[in-house]
Amino acid sequence: MREKLFVVLALFLASSSVQASSRQDSEARFWADVKVLMQECAVQPYSVDHTGKKVYGALENVCNEIEVFETSAKFVLNGRLYYAFLTESRFADEGDLNDLVVRDSRGEIVATRTNIPAFGDILLALAGSDEGLRHRYDSNLR
Repeated sequence: MREKLFVVLALFLASSSVQASSRQDSEARFWADVKVLMQECAVQPYSVDHTGKKVYGALENVCNEIEVFETSAKFVLNGRLYYAFLTESRFADEGDLNDLVVRDSRGEIVATRTNIPAFGDILLALAGSDEGLRHRYDSNLR
């Protein structure tokens, strides 16, 4: 009897580990796909100040697949609709860090990120960083 219980428990734990690993792999793939979407759709305007240094503005969306609101966005990725919600992290110092939750069209949480240095910018939070994002010169930016 003990051997059966041990075998059942071992199978359960192995199954749980595989599921957790699968979820982590799935979430990593999701974020990689989101990063590609942000590299296509998020553009960072910049100007040059009187000292010759670049001054960057807030990221701008240039795609129909993303609709940006103040601290949230909805976007289509691989044919599926998602909703992203940005909140201030409890570790934030004057709005520098944010937490991000992405839900699918059923309201289920698909992925999360915490303590992102996004400064309240939903596009930057989705991208994970400004690495690989396009820049556009804007002479009106001050």
